[in-house]
Amino acid sequence: GFTGNCYAWVNGVSGALQFFILPFMVKRIGARWLWLIMPIIMLTFTSLQFYRQNPSLTLVGLTFLTMKTIEYSLRGQASEMVWVMLDYESRFIGKELINLFANRLGKSSTAIFLFLLTVQIEKDGNHLSRFAVNASVVLAFLWFLCTTKVAALIPSKKIAA
Repeated sequence: GFTGNCYAWVNGVSGALQFFILPFMVKRIGARWLWLIMPIIMLTFTSLQFYRQNPSLTLVGLTFLTMKTIEYSLRGQASEMVWVMLDYESRFIGKELINLFANRLGKSSTAIFLFLLTVQIEKDGNHLSRFAVNASVVLAFLWFLCTTKVAALIPSKKIAA
């Protein structure tokens, strides 16, 4: 079905990215730029949806594919590159706290919000789907702003080496 094909593409693209593209990128640009690339890519796709009155299923599907690919491959590698630079206690305690609270709480809150939004979209139709697109652009922009603050704290490739 559609969902199986979608996740097959996500896994295939993620695998290709991890084995062939990311090793080359990591050597060239470092962790700071990997962190900045992620929200820029998502901001680009959500902005494309924003500027279309009725975004096509292809664009929405490509945005989803990109989001999942970033989550499965790019974000994991960028996170590990940051953790390696820290001392033992910061690395393991900080990593556990972030994985426990930020990742799981963020995913759970997002799932609940999307469920409630889906229920409302079924009732109100196109008005709330437009709200979802607008909200995704705002959230991608906020993600970019937060990432610029965090990326400023990551040592550059030359300093870390």
